[in-house]
Amino acid sequence: MDLANRLDAASRSIAVWTLAIIGLIIAVSITILLLLARSHGQLLRSAEIAGDYHLASTVRAATIERHLRKAERQVKRRPDGTTLAGTDPRGAPVLSRIVYLLEHEMNALAESQRLYADPSFDAPLRRLYVQCDRLAHEVATHRATNDAEMIVARLDSIRLRLGQFRGLHWNAYLAHDSSAARAAGWRRFSLLSIIVAAAGLIPIVIATRQIIATMRERQVTDRRRRLLQAELDHRVKNNLAAVLSLSSQTVRTSSSLHEFDEAFTGRIVAMARTHEALARTTWSGIDLARAASLTLASHLDAVPPRITIEGASVSLPARAAMPMCLVLHELATNAVKHGAIAVPGGRVSISWETHEGIVHLSWVEQGGPAVSEPRTFGLGTQLIEGFVRHELRGEVAIDYRPEGLVCRIALPLTTTAASVGGSDAATQTESTEPRPSALKADAFLEISEVAAGRPGRVA
Repeated sequence: MDLANRLDAASRSIAVWTLAIIGLIIAVSITILLLLARSHGQLLRSAEIAGDYHLASTVRAATIERHLRKAERQVKRRPDGTTLAGTDPRGAPVLSRIVYLLEHEMNALAESQRLYADPSFDAPLRRLYVQCDRLAHEVATHRATNDAEMIVARLDSIRLRLGQFRGLHWNAYLAHDSSAARAAGWRRFSLLSIIVAAAGLIPIVIATRQIIATMRERQVTDRRRRLLQAELDHRVKNNLAAVLSLSSQTVRTSSSLHEFDEAFTGRIVAMARTHEALARTTWSGIDLARAASLTLASHLDAVPPRITIEGASVSLPARAAMPMCLVLHELATNAVKHGAIAVPGGRVSISWETHEGIVHLSWVEQGGPAVSEPRTFGLGTQLIEGFVRHELRGEVAIDYRPEGLVCRIALPLTTTAASVGGSDAATQTESTEPRPSALKADAFLEISEVAAGRPGRVA
């Protein structure tokens, strides 16, 4: 069982760590893909957000140069010496495209420059901005629409001005793999990594809590099982001792084999019924009314009933249930042989009430033969007194009234309420005071010695 539990726990741990590693791999992969898949615009925004204005200027310069090269290829002379803008009606769309490109880049550059806190930042780019803005204004106002050569020359001039930025231009293209790009995207990378790592840790936390809860539950279950096993062993030994003691005492007080068989069988059946009832409640106890009904079932089924039971709900723990049922069995046996149930019309009333922490139980017989105190007391009387005083720690008084026997039993509620068996025992690890075992052999030996000193027939 322990090996199976360890293997189960190990397999769960392997599964949890596998999920965690997969989650971390996914997080790193997604982050790298996001960095490599960025466009120049995304890289520029990341640089501005991160405060890396040098990288922002680099990207802006590279974008301007790329667009100027594209414009230069579009505006060129024809082989016959005429310009595309001056002789071909298609020149207007080309110039409009130049205007759009320049205006778009100048607006972007101006927006970027407004973000810079230092007025003296990147002076070459500002001078380039002024020249590009002037050219864009001239093209927009059609001052240079008839002189494509001048436009190309101006474009060449601006392109030459951008020569100082060529090194930065290539750095911008390679910025995806550079440390500057990683620095610009560090915040986004960190946030994404935290989110993905947290998502990967969720199954770890859940699985860890499940493993801890399972381990605690198994520890509690194992502890309960050990305690229940010890309690069961204890009860089996006590029951065997009780059976041996009952057998020995019944043999000594029986005048014939038939009498022994009848008395011994009745006591064993009473014990078996109580044991079965306690087993159904996992030895947590049984209600006093339920115990009385099980013990006196054969008499309760009579029509009309010969025995009536009435009383408040009182829970008997496992250690008190067996002695109480045997006490009721001995009283019923005596009533069948010598008391109210021995004659037609006789009745027995059982009732109890609680007062100041004491359960007061009364067994009252009526309508039976005349009763007188016997000269000798049988084993039944000895068992009743022994069970109540030694097992239940109570008091018993038997009154032999002429109209019928009356037996009064007083039991402290501490005896009937303090459960030491069954599921309650499973939750207790230590006991501050020694508890008497149910039907332990010492009590029977003491009862046997008393009976030996007071020989007589079963009362």
